[in-house]
Amino acid sequence: AAAVGAEVILWVYGSLRRGAANHAELAGARFLGSAPSAPRYRLGQLAGYPALGPGDQAIDGEIYDVGPELLARLDHFEGCPTLYRRDVVVLADGSEALAYFAA
Repeated sequence: AAAVGAEVILWVYGSLRRGAANHAELAGARFLGSAPSAPRYRLGQLAGYPALGPGDQAIDGEIYDVGPELLARLDHFEGCPTLYRRDVVVLADGSEALAYFAA
């Protein structure tokens, strides 16, 4: 569902979004569009950055097509799996993508 071949559909909601501080970390990813999450989440703070957790809000985000090398770099950048963990997020249209959640 969330993966197409070796590519992964990644949903980002914080500093990785277009125009945000760490968007350059997504260099090489293909922007697929803006997409809100299903209303099952909330944004908290983790080390001063937004962190996704369970809740009852729809969160605005963007989806990207990410290759395995970039995904590994993003895991390192996000401190995954210590600070953040990668898991499935359900989007408003019912589709799934991967996202970084508070660990």
